[in-house]
Amino acid sequence: MVIAKIEATLEFDIGRVWDTVTGIKNYPLWRSDLKGVQVIDDDNFTEEGKQGIVTRFLIADRKPKELFELNVENDNLKGVWTGQFCKCGSGTSIVFTESIEPKKAVFAFILKTYLKAHIKRFIRDLQLFLSHK
Repeated sequence: MVIAKIEATLEFDIGRVWDTVTGIKNYPLWRSDLKGVQVIDDDNFTEEGKQGIVTRFLIADRKPKELFELNVENDNLKGVWTGQFCKCGSGTSIVFTESIEPKKAVFAFILKTYLKAHIKRFIRDLQLFLSHK
C-alpha cells in the first residue's frame, strides 16, 4: 500500500471548503483533471479523468465539516481517500490522505509520485476556485 498525505491551510471559511469538496456534482466546474462526473446516488459516483480513466467512488464516511472518506477504485488502483477538515481561525486546515494499492505491479513504482501530484492539483484547483467564488 502506498500512502500520500498533504496538509494545507486555506484562508476560507470551513463551510465553503466543506461544501466545495463534498459538492461532487460541481467538480467539473473547478477540477482541472476531470472530463466529467456521474452521481449515481447519495453515496456513489464516478469521475472520468481527461485521459479517459473512469474511477468509482463510494462515500464511506462523512462527518460535516470534519471528515469525508471515500473508497476509490479503477482499473489501475484501489484504496481510500480521506479528507480531514478543521476550523483554523477564520480559515480551514485540511489534511488529504490517499492510501492506495496498485492493481498492476508496473504502476507501483510511480504511484506515490502520482498520488502526491494528484492531491497537490486538487488543493491548487480548490484554492483557485474558492478565491474566485
